[in-house]
Amino acid sequence: MRALRWWSLLLVPGGFVAGHELGYQAAAALGSALDASGGHGYLGLVVTVGVPFAFAALTRSFLAGLRDQLPPVRYRTLALAQLALYLTVELAEHAAVGLDPAATLSRPAVALGLLAQPLVAALLTLVVRTTREAAAAIAAGAARRAAFPLDRPVWRPVSDVRVVTVERTTSAPTRGPPVPAVSA
Repeated sequence: MRALRWWSLLLVPGGFVAGHELGYQAAAALGSALDASGGHGYLGLVVTVGVPFAFAALTRSFLAGLRDQLPPVRYRTLALAQLALYLTVELAEHAAVGLDPAATLSRPAVALGLLAQPLVAALLTLVVRTTREAAAAIAAGAARRAAFPLDRPVWRPVSDVRVVTVERTTSAPTRGPPVPAVSA
């Protein structure tokens, strides 16, 4: 039985935080003024949860490769989950300070964060798929080695026993019907 692959959605919290940080750092690098009222105090908790979840997803991906189970979640599913979470969080935290959704989405940090989410999802998908494929290659190599054991030289003591073989010297067969005797 092949197991479901929803376990790789454990990557969503870590991907969300990475995309969020990329968006805000890119906005700061472009000279955009970041508002201090964003309410990003929760990010530390999300990182605390997201990092172990990401390691669990990578470990599970490795095991899926060893066990010939389904590949991880598709890129599209992961990207949509991260985008939905990012949009929900950003709209909620900006609504808490009185900004409407149009004003929130027009902020450079939010727009760049929206662009960063699919990029981070692509990177995470690539890492998880590569981990699974590496484990599958290891499992295939182990199966191949088990199917064809190597002939290794084995040390055995030399014995002085000689094998003597006896060969027939006549060409008459030993089996068959009796040959009648001819008298002269």
